[in-house]
This record gives sequence, structure tokens and C-alpha cells, in this order.
Amino acid sequence: MDIVIFDVGKTLVRATHKDIILFLFKKRKVSLRFLLRVYISFFFHKLGLIKDENVNSISIKLFNTMVKGWNTTEIQKILNECFEKVIKPKIIPQSMELIKNHLEKKDIIILISAFIGYVIEDLKVHLNLKYAIYPKLEISNNIFTGKIIGVFPYGKDKAVLVKELINNEKLKFNKSYCYADRFSDRFLLEFVNNPCAINPDSNLRKLALQNGWQIYDFKTV
Repeated sequence: MDIVIFDVGKTLVRATHKDIILFLFKKRKVSLRFLLRVYISFFFHKLGLIKDENVNSISIKLFNTMVKGWNTTEIQKILNECFEKVIKPKIIPQSMELIKNHLEKKDIIILISAFIGYVIEDLKVHLNLKYAIYPKLEISNNIFTGKIIGVFPYGKDKAVLVKELINNEKLKFNKSYCYADRFSDRFLLEFVNNPCAINPDSNLRKLALQNGWQIYDFKTV
């Protein structure tokens, strides 16, 4: 039995935060101003004007602003719909095959993502998996307070959260695998003995080639 860590956005599904937030905008849960802030942040990061080490704090601030004051029951229904209409249709078939192959071998699969939890929980159920790591949001009287509990799953902290889950669940395994797409996921990839880059960004591709890591180039459109 092996352990398999699977990043979600652009690795398992073609969707990103922008897709989810655009859906929330269409449902009138976020403002046009907020939507533009997200798109501008993604654009600057793609240009290299926002470094990976700064993305974590920016993501937390955006997340806090977005969810504060939301009713959990209402947003769960909206995000259930988001999963069906936005996330599920964008599952990458080749990545799904990798998941199926690991499941056939009875491997332990851990999904990890900075996507909002309801979407990842739906994905976990859809794939019949047990474990998923995503931002933990504080709730008071069925309302999101806007605070994140514990560590936000990005960069180095993804590896921290995976190690924590393995220790807490006392998971036993032989080999370990990780599938991810971004240079910021290198800490997760370095944690396992079978690192695999799926549709890697340019920096991760360079690192993967230098280290002899497996690279998968899947069509995502």
C-alpha cells in the first residue's frame, strides 16, 4: 500500500480559483470589484510580479474577505452546484486514470487544495476517497467569520499539513507519490520518493528535469 498526494487545481481538474469565484460572482455572492482584484492578482503572479512566497498572505486576505458573513447553508448549496457545473466537467481524464490505477492498488489518496472546502468535499465523495486537505474556515452561528483556522494549504505549508495528517491518522505506507503542477508545490514533491509533475509551469518543469522527476503533459482543453 502506497500513499498518494494529489493536488487539485490544474493537476486533477482544469479549474482554478478564478473559475469558482466567477461562478460565485454570477450567483451574486461576490462583487465585481472583488472579482477584478482576484483576476489582477492572478495576472500579476503569472507575470512574476507577485512572488510565490507572497501568494500565501494575499490568498488568505482574499479568502477572508470573500467568505466573511456568508451563511454556511446557503453557500453549501451554491458550491454543490458549482462542483456539478464547473469542477466535475473539468476533471482531467488522464489524471482520473492515475487516480483509478492507485485505487485499484488500494493506495491511500490524499487530495490537497486551497479551494474552498465544500467543493473539495464534493470531489472527495465523487472519487470515493477518504482524505482531503483544504482551508479550514471558522464558523459562528452558521456564519463564516472570515477567519482561517490553522495553516493555509499553500507552498511549504502543504507539506506541513500532509505530514500532520499522516501522523494524526497513523497512516502506514511503503512508497509515496505526489502529483502537482506548480513550482510552489515543490515542497510536497520533495517530500515523496515518487514526485510527478502534471502540466508543470516553467519553473517546475526545469526542476523536474534537473531532478529526473516524472513529467506528464496532459491536454487540458
